[in-house]
Amino acid sequence: MKIKTFSNMSRRVLAVILCLLFATATLTMISCNNDTETPDNEEPKATEAPDTLVEVLRFVKDVKAGEAITEDALELVSLRDVDIPINAMKDKSAIVGKYAVSDLFKGDFVFPIKLSATPLENDEDVEFPDEDLTEINYTLITKYHSLAKDGDYTAAIKKAIEENPAATIYFPDGEYGISETIVIPAGAEKGVSFRLSNFATIKALNWTDKSAPMIRIGVESATAEGEKDIFDIRNTYIMGGVIDAAGKASGISLEGGYDITLSNITIANAYNGLTVKCAPNELGATCADIENVNVIGTKEKGSIGVLVEGTHNTFTNMKISDVQYALKCTETGSNNVFRSIMAIGTALSGTDNAGFWDLSDGNQYDICYSDQFATGFLISERARSVYNGCAASWWSADNDYHVGFRAEGKLNSTILYSRVQHEHEVATDAYLLVGADGGSGNVQYPIVQIVSDEYASVLDKYCDTDILH
Repeated sequence: MKIKTFSNMSRRVLAVILCLLFATATLTMISCNNDTETPDNEEPKATEAPDTLVEVLRFVKDVKAGEAITEDALELVSLRDVDIPINAMKDKSAIVGKYAVSDLFKGDFVFPIKLSATPLENDEDVEFPDEDLTEINYTLITKYHSLAKDGDYTAAIKKAIEENPAATIYFPDGEYGISETIVIPAGAEKGVSFRLSNFATIKALNWTDKSAPMIRIGVESATAEGEKDIFDIRNTYIMGGVIDAAGKASGISLEGGYDITLSNITIANAYNGLTVKCAPNELGATCADIENVNVIGTKEKGSIGVLVEGTHNTFTNMKISDVQYALKCTETGSNNVFRSIMAIGTALSGTDNAGFWDLSDGNQYDICYSDQFATGFLISERARSVYNGCAASWWSADNDYHVGFRAEGKLNSTILYSRVQHEHEVATDAYLLVGADGGSGNVQYPIVQIVSDEYASVLDKYCDTDILH
């Protein structure tokens, strides 16, 4: 009897506990719902789109420099806000009736720096917004627009250099034609720097000598007296934009000075892209820094992407294409550093083309790459240079000469951890070819994809370490 009574009591207690748990859970759910539901007097919050569309103005037709901008030249387009450049204009009323300070093209965004409130009849009357200049000492080349005739800015650029010593000349978006070489003079008190916007182009117009550079840095004049202060020029730079030789000229020539910098430039359609000459000092040292400069040639026989005649220069992160020789160091071009240089071969056939050609001494090549040139690295007998982690490869068998490293005579350079690989077997398929026995050079830990039996013995002779496959 006691057992039965105890069982009934247990059931009652258990039932009460379950009821309490159920009630608690119900109250909790109601509370949660009240927290998350939007009150009747409050609008639901909209979820923000990841990319907001914004209307911005662009040109629907070309506008010549000096022309008034009309309403039919503009249109509003909707773009993601992340795709719209800073300072791009959105208000038509602030643009219509203004004057273009340089040639404007269909598809361009509209920026205040491209506009003038007054006609371009007198340079002094043109109003330019100072807030768009990124440095106080910038001089706008468009202030000299009245000297430009039919798109030829030669006289305008020369005047800007003459009147603004030790300044930076800024080139806004647009095309600036030149019909003769522009000289940035020697002497710290005379030299200037060029700063081009990303969409600014200096382009060769009428030209008589394709070997003549568009821009020369560090030359006072052709006379011996004028050359005396070449070495005084310091901290001059050209940065940004495009130097377009248009298949008629060569690109940039550094002919003197010290601590010159070229960066973020494309030198396009140039017979010779960039030349670095010996400075007039005991070492011939220009001590130039060349970084993020791309060179595109004309695919002509004899063309050179980068020609190095001076010493103690540094070249970093470059791509060179469409030339017979991508990078050439002459007999005087010693003690330079080349780091992460990519040489892209062309349609030139035969064996007389190379990615890198070293005729000098003491150069350092770090992670440089030759693609599709007959010879990846052509090395003079007098050269005692170092090739570290470099590579040569071929993606097609357009010609039957695929040689990674070739010594003109004895090998006196050192090749470390460098790769030679071929997608196709060809008649000449060699990691290394040497013109004469002997020399102090050697190969260490070569990385080889394919080496024909005929040329494998040459590599073995100069390599006393493992060959990595």
